[in-house]
Amino acid sequence: MGRGRGATDCGKYQRGLSQSLCLWYGGQCGLWRTPDGSDLRWYAPLRQEGRRSDHYQDLVKILISIDYEGGSGVVHWKEPSEFQRRMMTEDVIAIASGLKEHTLIITDAHAGGRNILPDLLPEHCELIRGGPRPLGMMEGVELVDGVILASYHGGIGLQSSVMDHTFSSRTIQELLLNGKIVNEGLINTYLAGYFKKPVIMVSGDDSFIRSIQEQLDPGCEFVVTKYGISRFSARIRPPGVVRKELKECAQKAVVKIDRIKPILPPPPYQIKIRLADTLIADLIELIPGVSRTSGVEIEFNDPDFLRIYKSLRLCLNLGIAANYYREYGD
Repeated sequence: MGRGRGATDCGKYQRGLSQSLCLWYGGQCGLWRTPDGSDLRWYAPLRQEGRRSDHYQDLVKILISIDYEGGSGVVHWKEPSEFQRRMMTEDVIAIASGLKEHTLIITDAHAGGRNILPDLLPEHCELIRGGPRPLGMMEGVELVDGVILASYHGGIGLQSSVMDHTFSSRTIQELLLNGKIVNEGLINTYLAGYFKKPVIMVSGDDSFIRSIQEQLDPGCEFVVTKYGISRFSARIRPPGVVRKELKECAQKAVVKIDRIKPILPPPPYQIKIRLADTLIADLIELIPGVSRTSGVEIEFNDPDFLRIYKSLRLCLNLGIAANYYREYGD
């Protein structure tokens, strides 16, 4: 379906446009016309009322935040690099194949963000890669209508979740938000909620899916990629079968996007972190507003979740900086 710009007032169709979409996106008016010109529908009233028709879903933009550990076929960080990259890329292509009518932003959310093979992606996909980024794994979330968390994994300490960790096992041994243990999937869901974007689909190993399923909207779609046996072992589902499900669930999820609610706990917010060692705590303690409550425990508070998220990212980066002191001293 083609797209063009034109109508900027309700009820005014500029007939000089091609038979496609006459839309001022983000404004108040829009028309959709089939290629043969036989069907014309207004979408502006639906947008104003916070609803979409069955066809309005054609206009949505989706963020796919794709990690590595919960993906098809992989069980270890030491898998061959090209195998890792290929598996991640093929998983995200499977999701994209179910969303061909939509614009996609794919955020490479694993390690340094240079894993997805850009030249293999479909033309309706944009790719965010590299770093640093202000929003990390969720870079681009403010630009979209909904979010897919792909290939995610359990938080550190979750039994039988493959490669369990919470952002960085070298830095974080336990992460609590308002007294509740949280993982990457929940934190990123809450950041999406801060921007009023729903998480519409999640994929990962079975232990992770069980741990997060009841905490998300009932309309969210889930795909199990493998069945965890231990931290570095799993019963792998055939990647071809998984990718078929990824495609189908993406198609189901986007149809329901307006019925899936963004999720964000009410403020204020308190983060508590049990760190891997005292050196990391020594560095994080230097951040204004951070309190050190023991040799390896810190906490901070803020009524704004975006500031909480960015402070957490700073803590993670200081955990990486600690490696410099371990190797070189001052």
